[in-house]
Amino acid sequence: MRLPFVKMSGAGNDFVMIDHDLVGGLEDGILSRLAADVCRRRHGVGADGLVTVRSLGGDRARMVYLNADGSRAGMCGNAGRCASRYAFRKGWVGESLILEADDGAHRAEILADGVCLGMRDPQVCEGKIELSHEGRVFVGISLDTGVPHLVLWVDDVDRVDVEAVGRVFRFDPRFQPEGTNVNFAEVLGPSVLRLRTYERGVERETLACGTGAVAAAVGACLQKGAGSPVELRAPGGTLRVKYRVDGEGVRGVTLEGDAKVVYEGVLEYQTRTATGAGKQLT
Repeated sequence: MRLPFVKMSGAGNDFVMIDHDLVGGLEDGILSRLAADVCRRRHGVGADGLVTVRSLGGDRARMVYLNADGSRAGMCGNAGRCASRYAFRKGWVGESLILEADDGAHRAEILADGVCLGMRDPQVCEGKIELSHEGRVFVGISLDTGVPHLVLWVDDVDRVDVEAVGRVFRFDPRFQPEGTNVNFAEVLGPSVLRLRTYERGVERETLACGTGAVAAAVGACLQKGAGSPVELRAPGGTLRVKYRVDGEGVRGVTLEGDAKVVYEGVLEYQTRTATGAGKQLT
């Protein structure tokens, strides 16, 4: 199976982008294994996730996002921004478009140096949360920004073992059965945060997380008095989150940052059946 693909990066969050028409006929289980194989670093292309994109006509496109472990997620903010640019490069949409994902429709704008993506209204799951690990107490907030996120406030993100602590909280019983993404946020100024994220489905720290940036920005608004826009400095780059506050909560959220093409290629892939035997598709 020969699959043309584009490798893209959004603030260091990297994805393999594929035209949905090339894989739309695959069973869900095979597509899941494809994602896991392709995203496996040093053995595949290597990425945080696999994204399939297709044109819906009329400046509309549809994306499906699969994590590096093959699980499907309702939304990924940086993947959505990359999918928007991918659809624009394909000539399917103009500079203003509607991108559909499993969590709903999102308006996107193609910018000279990035993409601005409208996000769903965030939902607060638990307004104040306390968790402990090896005698240390972490305080924060739990939200849903398309996928579940835990935001924990720390004095210095560099002094947190993100993978060890993040993995523990990602599987904490209170967030089951789905689990949660875990963000560690350091306040640098009134509307500036440093952010590191342990991503569910990737099962490690990633260089950036779009839905995590939204969660941290909204959490900073609700608990730290941050004003819009909020600048999120992740290890892989900077993201900007804008929003408005009204009587019913935080609305009109947008996520902005770079969305770059890294390279293009053709993947030679031999699918595996449920029993693990190879099956060549043409």
